[in-house]
Amino acid sequence: MSRPAAGGTVLGYLMAAVLADVIGRRALLALFFGASLVTIPMLFLWAHSLPAICLAALLAGAFTLGQFAWIAIYPPELFPTAVRATALSTVFNLGRLISTLGPFVSGLLIARLGSYSTVAVLFSLVYLVAVFALPFLPETKGKPLPA
Repeated sequence: MSRPAAGGTVLGYLMAAVLADVIGRRALLALFFGASLVTIPMLFLWAHSLPAICLAALLAGAFTLGQFAWIAIYPPELFPTAVRATALSTVFNLGRLISTLGPFVSGLLIARLGSYSTVAVLFSLVYLVAVFALPFLPETKGKPLPA
């Protein structure tokens, strides 16, 4: 990971911690997912000079990597105590299981499309799915944990 992306990650973590309480959990996710949709093409397609690449890496790191702070904030608030650990383990590890296909699919797509950048932007379209799923999730800001 580049230093600008690493710095962006820390910035993203700090932003998430504050914004989750200020604007709510779903709005935080919408912001991070939407910004990721913008910053990934900015990094992989539009940045061509070193300063532009560093700025784009900082922003992409803040939104794509910094969004992992929500994992500790939002999902625990969705499940009752009796199933919380099982539900979170299932959610996190199912994502990891599915992502094992990533290197194979990305290698195939890079060979077919001829560009790592194009495939990175193509993969970022998963954020559209996430944005469309948000309205179906409850807002948990200010509510007690489910019993």
